[in-house]
This record gives sequence, structure tokens and C-alpha cells, in this order.
Amino acid sequence: MYINGPAPAQGLVSNALRFDGKNDYVEIIDCDLWSFTQSDFTIELWANWDAPGGGSVSRPGDVFIGHDDGGFTQNKWFFALGGGYVYFHINGAGIGARFFPLVPFSPTLSQWYHLAVSRKGSVYSIYIDGVFAKSATESHAIAIPNSPIAIGQAEGLGYMSGRLDEISIYTQALTAAELKAIFTAGSGGKCKGRAGTSLTGSGSTAIGSTVNLHLKSRTDAGLPYQVGTSTGNGPVPIDTRQLGLTLDALLFTSIHGTAPMLFNNYAGLLDGQGQAVALLNIPNLPVLKGLPVFSAFVTIKAGAPSGIQSISNTHLFHIS
Repeated sequence: MYINGPAPAQGLVSNALRFDGKNDYVEIIDCDLWSFTQSDFTIELWANWDAPGGGSVSRPGDVFIGHDDGGFTQNKWFFALGGGYVYFHINGAGIGARFFPLVPFSPTLSQWYHLAVSRKGSVYSIYIDGVFAKSATESHAIAIPNSPIAIGQAEGLGYMSGRLDEISIYTQALTAAELKAIFTAGSGGKCKGRAGTSLTGSGSTAIGSTVNLHLKSRTDAGLPYQVGTSTGNGPVPIDTRQLGLTLDALLFTSIHGTAPMLFNNYAGLLDGQGQAVALLNIPNLPVLKGLPVFSAFVTIKAGAPSGIQSISNTHLFHIS
């Protein structure tokens, strides 16, 4: 959900969002996937500033992404720039305010930077432009907030002034080589093989009907695929380790197959011709009429950047 209207803007890879530094941000439905507790994870993104990063470590000028129940000692985590440092912050009952590792950073305006934080075991590491910067050991489990995740601010402060692109969360610690590969890919993005990878639709789009989603990836015969469907602003297709910027409830449900009466064959293997058909069963609910539905898919291969080999176009239809 866009709050106070962050504006679409040119990104490094494709489309990005521009935040005004005043009161706009993106809010995404709460999900257990970013309740990290003591699990390994990685957050990585591209950032570009319109105004100098300010604030302090305790009150950052720019929060990239965060999950919080509010200020002070309420449960939270966020990834931010404040007081001249990039860092990760956690807080909660019995934890107290912790900011680590503190990495000096002063961005040049209108220049893209790749920023990442990962945790493996109790070691947190920050990378800037694909290069390891600093690590810190922190043994506390991350407290679980009961609130939406936010992009562009946290706990009502740190409103980002500039653009954010390709924000991704992984439920594993990416290696230094994987993060370097993402940075090196630059405007090419994390996904390869877009040419020849397509999704088209057929069948009625009326309520109570079934839409056939035809998947084709001519270079990926036999590979696993995963479909994502969203009613947001067009999903970035994702695998089970990576979350795209426009995650919404329908996209989450489709990817994780928690509503089989709606989604069939949303994950599987492409056949020998690199093809498959997924089915979206539209509920017979008049309130859905006119709703835009975006769908896309990825193919997955071990060793590919982020585990994603190819990414399709995004197919749009409106429920009638």
C-alpha cells in the first residue's frame, strides 16, 4: 500500500519509487517471512539520494526498510542511514536499542549504491557496492513486531529522500560472491534470460471463471517454475527466498499455495518444450469486478543470481 504517494521513477534496473523525505512510504502486510528471530537472512537493495543523508544513529535520516511496533523499546528492526553510518537496528523488551555494525557512509547525490545486510548465525555483515564493509556479533533474537513492514521509513521517522529499487529479502545469508554478482549485474538486475520467457493468458476473466496462464521459457525446459499473482502495481516474481517490492496478500497466497481452490499448478516443472499451464480460479464475488490482476513467473536454478534463472513479462487482465 502506498502511503502519501511515493512516486514511480526511473530505477537502476527498471522502475523504482521516489520518496519525498517528508511523509510517504510503502506499507506491506505483515508476514512471518520477515520475523527473523534467530534465523539467517539478507536484505539488499539499490538506493539513490535526492538530499544528503542526515539525522543521527538513534534517529536516522533515511530508513530503507523496517518492521516495527513503534518507538522506543517496542519490538522492531530496520536497515538505515543515520549520523553518517549505514547500520542495522533492533530493539524490544529485554534487548534495548542496538545499532550495528556502524559503517561510515556518505552518499553522493543522484548516484546509485548497492547496500546489503546479512546475518549468518550471530554475525551481521554489511556490504556496500558488493564489497564487504564491516561485521558485528549480536546474539539476541530479533523481536517479532505485530505490524506491517514499511519501506522508506520506520516508527514514523527516517523518511527516505530519494529512490529505492530492487529491495529484496532472503531467508538465508547470501555469500559475498552472490552479493558481488548482484552488484556487478547492475542495471541488468538479478534475473537472466528474460528473452524467450513469456506468460500469456486465455479463457474468461469473469467472476466464477478460470483463467489459463500459459508459461513458456524456451531455454529452461525441465526447470522448476514459480508463478506470482498480485492485485498491486505489478509483482516482481519471487522464489521462496526472495521478496519483491510489490508483495501483497494475493501474491503471497499464490506463491505459497495456501489457497489451492484459487491457484493450481502455480509451482512445478516446465515440460520438455519449456512450457506449463497454471490456473487461476476467480471467485464468484461481484466485489471483484474491475480488479486488475498481474501475473508473472520465474524459473529457478541453483547457482543463478538469487537462484532465479529467468523472469517473464508481467501479464495484466481485469476481472469482469
